[in-house]
Amino acid sequence: MLLLAADDHYEPKQTVNNPREFIYTNKVDALFGAKGTPTSHAIIPLLEQSKIPFLMPFSGESFLREKPSVKAFNLRASYNDEAQEQIKYLVEEHKHTKIGLFIQADEFGLYVESGLREALAKYNLTPAIVARYKRNSQEVESALNTLKLSGVTAICLVGTYEPLSEFINSAQKQGFNPEYTSVSFVPSFDLFDEVNSPSNIMVTEIVPNPLNCNDNFFTEFSADMQASNIKKPSRLHFEGYINAMAFSKAEDIKPLDKLTEIGFDIDPQTRNMMHGLIKLADKHSVLIDPSAIFKPKELQASNNTQEQETEAYGLF
Repeated sequence: MLLLAADDHYEPKQTVNNPREFIYTNKVDALFGAKGTPTSHAIIPLLEQSKIPFLMPFSGESFLREKPSVKAFNLRASYNDEAQEQIKYLVEEHKHTKIGLFIQADEFGLYVESGLREALAKYNLTPAIVARYKRNSQEVESALNTLKLSGVTAICLVGTYEPLSEFINSAQKQGFNPEYTSVSFVPSFDLFDEVNSPSNIMVTEIVPNPLNCNDNFFTEFSADMQASNIKKPSRLHFEGYINAMAFSKAEDIKPLDKLTEIGFDIDPQTRNMMHGLIKLADKHSVLIDPSAIFKPKELQASNNTQEQETEAYGLF
C-alpha cells in the first residue's frame, strides 16, 4: 500500500491542488485522513465530480455526513454530537444561561456554531453574543473585549489551539474567567499546555487519553509509537492510528454500494467494535463504538442500528 502525503497549511485556497494531483495525476484509489473543515469544504466539487472515496476525514462537519454526492466515510463523532454534549454540560450540570461563542470566521466556525445554536435551542436559549476571529491568526483582542463586556459566564470556543490559548491567557490577565468548552479539533493536550493558569475548560474528546489506557489494543498502539520514536503520543496519534487500522483492514477500496453491502473484512475483535458500514436514507457513515476497543466483551450485538447511531459514536 502506497501512502502519498501533502500539506495545504490549513488554507482552503491551497487545498484544491493537492487532491486534484492525487486523483488525476497519481491515480490514487482514495483520499484518506484529510484534516480540516474549510479545507474539506473547498474540495466538495472535486469530490462530487471524481466520486472518489473520502475516508476518515479529521472533521466533524455535517456536510460530510449528509451530502450523498460526497462519498465520505466517517469514524469520528460529528460536531453536532459534540455541541450537544457541551451545552448539556454547561446548562444542566453548571447552570449557565448566558453563553457566548468565540468562533473562527470560516466554514469550520459556521458549522460548529450551527450545532451549538441547535443545542441551545433545546433549552430555549440562544447565544448571548457571537464574536469571531480570522483563521490562522491570533487576533483575539476585539473578540475578547466584546465577550468580556457582554457579561457571559461561559464561552464555547471554536478554533485551533493557538488562538484559543491566546484568548484564555489574555482573558485571565484582564481578570475575566468564564467557563470554556471546545470541540475535539483542538487537542486538549496542546491547549492545556499553552494555558498559563488554571482554567475551567471542558473539551469533548472522541477517543480516550492514550496515556491512561491499558487495553491490548493500546499496547499495540504504544509499541508502534515507540518504534516511531513518538515518546508522548496524543489523542491525535490515537485517532489517526484507529483510522489507519480500520482502513488497512479493508479488503480493498470498493464503490459505495459495494461497501455498504460487504462492510470491512476485518478480524473478529475489530468486527465486534464496528456496527458496520451502512446506508441510512441518504446518510453514509461508518458507525463505531470506540469504547468497544477497550471493553470489547461488553459490546452486545443489536438489530436496531438506527437507534444506536448517536450513542454509537461515543464521546470521551
